[in-house]
Amino acid sequence: MTKSIENQLSWSAGEWSPLLDARVDNPKYRHACRQLQNMIVMKQGGATRRPGTRYVGTAKYASNFVVQNNAVRLMKFQFSPTTSFVLEFGQQYIRFYSNQQQVMINSAANWVSGTAYVVGTFVKDTTNNLIYYCISAITGSTKPSSDSTHWVQQNIYEVPSPYSAVVALGSNTWTAEVFAVVPCQINDVIYLVHPNYPPYKLTRISDSPPNWTMEQVKFLTPALLDQNASNTTMTASATTGNITVEAHAPAWVTATYYQPGDTVDHASANWICLVSNVSGTWSTDLAAGKWREITYFNSQQIGSTWQLSYLRSSSSVSIDITSNSISSSLEARGQWELHTYGVWSADVTLERSFDNSLTWEKVRTITGRTDRNADVKGIAVKPAIYRINLTNYASPATPGASTPRAVFEVVDALVPGLVQITGIINGNAANATVITPLDSTSGTTFWSEGAWSAYRGYPQAVTSFQQRVIYAGSGYEPQRIWGSVTNDIENFDRGDQTLATDSFAFDLAAVGRGPIQWMIAQTDLFVGFSGAEWVVNSGSSSSNGGSSGAAITPTAVNAVEHSSWGSAPNVQPAIVGNAVLYPQRAERTIQQMLFSIYTQKYMSADLTSLSEHLFGKGMAQIDYQPQFRNQGIVWVITKSNSLCGMTYQLEQEIFGWSRHITGGTTDTGFESIAVVEGQGSADDEVWVVVNRRVDGANWRYIELMDPNVWETQGSSINGIPQPYIQNAFYVDAGITVTSPGSNVISGLSHLKGRIVVGLINGNITFGPLTVTSGGTITIPNYTAAGDDILQVGLPVNYAVQAMRLDSDPRGGVLQGLTKALSKLYLRVTNSLGGNISDGGAKSVPVNYRTVLTPLDQGPAIYTGEKSIAPFSNAFDNDPVYVIQGSDALPLTLLAVAVKYDIAGSP
Repeated sequence: MTKSIENQLSWSAGEWSPLLDARVDNPKYRHACRQLQNMIVMKQGGATRRPGTRYVGTAKYASNFVVQNNAVRLMKFQFSPTTSFVLEFGQQYIRFYSNQQQVMINSAANWVSGTAYVVGTFVKDTTNNLIYYCISAITGSTKPSSDSTHWVQQNIYEVPSPYSAVVALGSNTWTAEVFAVVPCQINDVIYLVHPNYPPYKLTRISDSPPNWTMEQVKFLTPALLDQNASNTTMTASATTGNITVEAHAPAWVTATYYQPGDTVDHASANWICLVSNVSGTWSTDLAAGKWREITYFNSQQIGSTWQLSYLRSSSSVSIDITSNSISSSLEARGQWELHTYGVWSADVTLERSFDNSLTWEKVRTITGRTDRNADVKGIAVKPAIYRINLTNYASPATPGASTPRAVFEVVDALVPGLVQITGIINGNAANATVITPLDSTSGTTFWSEGAWSAYRGYPQAVTSFQQRVIYAGSGYEPQRIWGSVTNDIENFDRGDQTLATDSFAFDLAAVGRGPIQWMIAQTDLFVGFSGAEWVVNSGSSSSNGGSSGAAITPTAVNAVEHSSWGSAPNVQPAIVGNAVLYPQRAERTIQQMLFSIYTQKYMSADLTSLSEHLFGKGMAQIDYQPQFRNQGIVWVITKSNSLCGMTYQLEQEIFGWSRHITGGTTDTGFESIAVVEGQGSADDEVWVVVNRRVDGANWRYIELMDPNVWETQGSSINGIPQPYIQNAFYVDAGITVTSPGSNVISGLSHLKGRIVVGLINGNITFGPLTVTSGGTITIPNYTAAGDDILQVGLPVNYAVQAMRLDSDPRGGVLQGLTKALSKLYLRVTNSLGGNISDGGAKSVPVNYRTVLTPLDQGPAIYTGEKSIAPFSNAFDNDPVYVIQGSDALPLTLLAVAVKYDIAGSP
């Protein structure tokens, strides 16, 4: 028999798959764990307890119903380091959380009889001075306090949304529409896309009182399909107001050559040519498959916007500079030019009007005093009427040989107008409302259907990149991306495609790679298809082979496939440092996309290969916490309702996964996550939705992982901040009680009937105790002091289990030999908790109490080494020790040394 000591000096490799149990040859074997539950890998090598979660609120529709389940999804809104919100997306509503609490409304306008109220309106009923929320539009005389059909008494602030959160009982929670909503925040606005809905925007107006609006985006010019290439014309009945729009094709004529794509009118119907032919007899040609009937309008296009453009009858206006006068006017959009000629003395002012010539504003003034001419160029981003206004005219002292003049010229030869379809007359005619005036009632072949509608589908991806908002992937054009006009993010006017600022639309032509699933932007635009990952940029390269950062334009775009792992739908990627992390198509692995100077492309590497067992049912959400104890953590909600965290430190090659569960077997577990920046010296805030079983029903709670860095909140010694143990928070769905006044603790109604534990002043534990139906517990043998701080909540079961003792620094591989534990040495810091068990019923506590600790006080927080005699010294092929616990005490484990005996010789 020989003796040996095995040192586990680091836990940085995280929890490994059981498939790696025998891989003692892997250099990271002695840095890995069989279990790392509710513990977080530290980049320095240790493992610390996950902070507990604070109960913040209950979701609006929280409990299970008979035939359906209302899911809840969290989304972040980060305006600045000090202004952030977490948004609760539920069944056609959005609620808000800020400053670690739910946003409430404290005042509202008085309800007035006969006023039309829409869903989402708050009013005050002066009968009882309570605030009510409109749940169904109403114009009536019944006060809200007496009308439960249209009003509900509510102080929680919310706005209505179109997205459903309903899931049939037994179905996957993450199939709810709210989990397919993709956000893109720009300043105070979040643009939202979903494949079943037109783009919406959520706008923050003010914080106090809370005021947010949710509305469909009203694009100045919407994204459009490619311009009509057939000979079919669109004819409008009028240029403004409510009109009809009709599609007309030329009449079919016999003995005429037709080619595929040509359209004709025959028997009051429109037809498209499928096969080149010289027309003979209509019935014979039709029977031969040369023609197919087509229509242009259907009910799913109601609400869609179409563009009808007309050739300009005039592209310029001019005026002689011979007196104070005003030129005729000209509508302009896109690029324009203003030129002056000759010898003159005046102020030449270009003016524009956005209200059909009612009011005018100056665009540019050129002042000339006999010796100046000018050439001015500009862009009319919005359609407007322009004119030249001559003022302060004076006869030049030395006139020129020709009459001086000013000329305003529009470059684009087409005058576009927009109409919105409001109803369908038949397949070739529709009712519409003019949005921007049409130039003519003549038929035009220059028309484009809106790219997004219930008929064509809506984009399912959105991001911001290079001062544009970029959308991607509709049902009709699944591989197309649309970029807005530069610095005009609600405008998709494509102009003449010669300006770098024009909007663009193009297909990536990823043959066989399926639809676009996501987009995310960094120095390049990354696009995930169901079968590949592409990078889109301008095509210009920097000296090291990467992107130069030059802007994508309508004439400068480069799209190249960089990997073919395939991407999962409805799980958005994350930018982590310099890398893009995205879920692979099967949702069971995370790929890291990082540029390689060796291959001159972005390479994808699997970050979950060592911990694949954690994601067997797939991934539902990914988010990134840049700041946790001075390190970053990638968080993943899994479809087994666990929360998995990966400590990510690229330069040190640390990718250590840990598994986090809550509520034991009683609760379903984690369902959604959102991370916002922490306040002051606190860690970033990790918000979660947790499905908990309380009082006979399932409730969805909004909880916040405690962000307080209690380890450095105490007074400094020799310039080093010390722990403030009273703020240690290691319970879930918990609350903090200060100065309780007695041993009866209230405020636990959200945990009725559940068993809770707690901590008094950071070092005295209590529990397990059962919460009464009144939401209270009574702590036995406790006398409250005025400055006591109590943490109360559900116990958090944590566990650390090292890999097998199958390698010896002197004896080599020990697989197949029996070993017996002799002693364990734990190196800890800022700790008070922990038990050593065999993974079953046998365990011994880590004792921090000394003979100097008063019996009526808890032990002092400890940093150093603890030696523990094991629970058993029997020989076993695989002796197991697990460091675990469920109390509310802190534990940060730095290393473990195991002294053990080996039977026989290796």
